[in-house]
Order: sequence, then C-alpha cells, then structure tokens
Amino acid sequence: MRRPLTSPPSTRAFARALFALIGAFSVGILGARAWGGAARGLELLYKTYDEQTTRIFRADIARGIVTELRLPIDGTSHEWSPDGTRIAFVSAHDGDPDIYVTDANGRDLRQLTDNALPDYSPAWSRDGTQIAYASVGYAGRGATDIYVLTLDDSAPPRRISGAAGSASMPRWSADGAQIAFMYAERGVRTTVLAFADGSSAAPASAAPELTIVSEWAWSPDGTRVVFVGVDDPTLMGTVQQLYIAAADDIAGRRRLAAESPDHTNTYDMPTWSPDGTRIAYVATPRVTSDVFVIVVDGDQPPQRISPLPSNDRYPAWSPDGRWIAFTSGDNQFSEIYAVELASGRLMRVTRDRVGDFAPSWRPNSDNR
Repeated sequence: MRRPLTSPPSTRAFARALFALIGAFSVGILGARAWGGAARGLELLYKTYDEQTTRIFRADIARGIVTELRLPIDGTSHEWSPDGTRIAFVSAHDGDPDIYVTDANGRDLRQLTDNALPDYSPAWSRDGTQIAYASVGYAGRGATDIYVLTLDDSAPPRRISGAAGSASMPRWSADGAQIAFMYAERGVRTTVLAFADGSSAAPASAAPELTIVSEWAWSPDGTRVVFVGVDDPTLMGTVQQLYIAAADDIAGRRRLAAESPDHTNTYDMPTWSPDGTRIAYVATPRVTSDVFVIVVDGDQPPQRISPLPSNDRYPAWSPDGRWIAFTSGDNQFSEIYAVELASGRLMRVTRDRVGDFAPSWRPNSDNR
C-alpha cells in the first residue's frame, strides 16, 4: 500500500489488520456462492474502525473478494460519485481534514480543499459536477458553514449558509437547485433549505412547525422528502417521528410509521429505494435497533428485515433495489450483512471482529 507513515505500525496492529483482511476475504469467498448470479457486478464500500484508526474497504460481492481501498493517502470517509466512477473522501494527511477525490480504484488523486481548519461531509450533486461540504474557518467566525465547489472550475467555493449557528450534513435536491442541511443554534437543531447557487438571502427552516427536523432525504425523482421530526425537544429520544411530504408542501406532511402506544419507538436513517416506492429506516422498538422497510403508497405494515439480536443500523439499498446492506453490532465489534428482500436471505459480508460500518453500494455497478 502506498501511503506515508509517520511511524511504523505496531506488530499487534499489523497482525490484527492482516487477520481482519484474510478473515474477510475467506468469508467473502464462501458467501459468493450463496449470492450467485443475483449479485453480479454488485460492489460496496464500508468503513472499519480498529486500533483507533478508520480505514475503507471494498467488497466485490459476486467474486467474493474483500480488499482495502488503496488510497494514496489515509481516508476516513467515502462518498461515491453518482456514476460510480469516482470517490470523494476526507483525509487529514496534511494535518487537518480536507476533501479529496480519486477514481474508483484509488488513483488520480485530487485535493479539492486546503483549509487550515476541518472540511468534512462531502456530498455530490446528482449530475456529479459539484460537491457540497461542511467547513470550519472560511468565514473566520469559529462556526461551521456549508460550501459548494464546482469540480471543473477554478472559482473559489461559495458559501450557502451564514447565520449565527453551525451548519452540517448537506443533502442535494434532485435538480441541484437546493441543498438541505442541519442547522444548530443555541441548542436548537433543525433542517434548513438554501439555494445551491448561494442566492438565499437567509436560510429558511424546512418545517418551522417542528422544533427539530433531521435525517432529511429527497426521493430519487425529487418530488418528495422523508425526514425525522420532533415536536418537543425536551422529549428528544422518545417522540422522534418519521414523516413524508411533497417537496413543495412540507406543511402537508404525513406520518409514515405509526407512533407506538407507549411512545418508546424512535426513528432514524431513512433512505429511499432506487425506484422511490419504498423507504428503509432504523427503528428502536425495544432495547436494540432494527432495520425496517415500508411501502410509501400503501397500507401494509412495516417489514422488519434485520433478524439479528444486536443493534442494526446504516441501511443501504443496492442499485437494483434487490438487496439492503446494513451494519449489525455494537460500537466496538460490528459486521456488514445484506438481505435479499424478495427471499429474506441474509448474507454475511464481513467476519473480522472489528468495527465495520456504513456500507454504501457502488452506483449503477450492476450495469457494469
């Protein structure tokens, strides 16, 4: 692996990394037979946390191969470009986190930001020409703002947030005209909509009737949104609700999943299926969290798709909508699984006794 090291890794760390890689590879080979032709071309990235280090691995499901993504420099996050040919990631290679881009194989490195303070959370526009990200320090006020840069343009990044609070987690609309982002000020958090060209005079709360709005996600066609809303912040963690609404009529929202009678259920991480007919989300009806799928336009009850007894999170749809990958386990030890929705088959992708989490499928990889 070509990466600069400030000090040689410990023997124990090296052995653990080697064991993890060999173990994941072996399990992948066995799992590939069970996946069969349905997994042809499917590939995902996931993060591994071990020995206080975050690394990025890629799994070729049909071939049964799991390898570390050989980035030229250390990276701690990953975002596929919409066409699956490039990866944006964050690296503190030069002392502070900056945004970089490589091709899908970790080559052709390009540094996009060079800021004295952290840049993070890169998010691609749907056409792959722009990246929005959160940054500390450009405005010189100690808060976090959202910036947008055009990849094939020498123009400086433009700031699209700028109120007194801090902004994070940018999310593009389908047409690239708007960006939703989390906004926090004086202990209050909500989601704000701003124009991507920076023309907003002031940010507008996406749902002013709700005290907290988070986990905002546009539908694939851009006509609807799903989000988590909270009426009373003093009851945070007990009354989070999952809402769906037309993108141009947030006030007309409806609750997507019914509130539990004892108010113990909480919702998190909603994500749309590629065809926009279903939503996967995380709910905590008991002690542990589970992944559920619900049909958007229908009266069927939600389907629990993660039968494991541990915490299941980070649902991610395959490009063809047939599989959902997710993380199962606790903060120290977690593995990546995938379930085929039609059959309920549960496949284990990793088995390495470290913290594997945040899987993301390569876009359009089933067409390669």
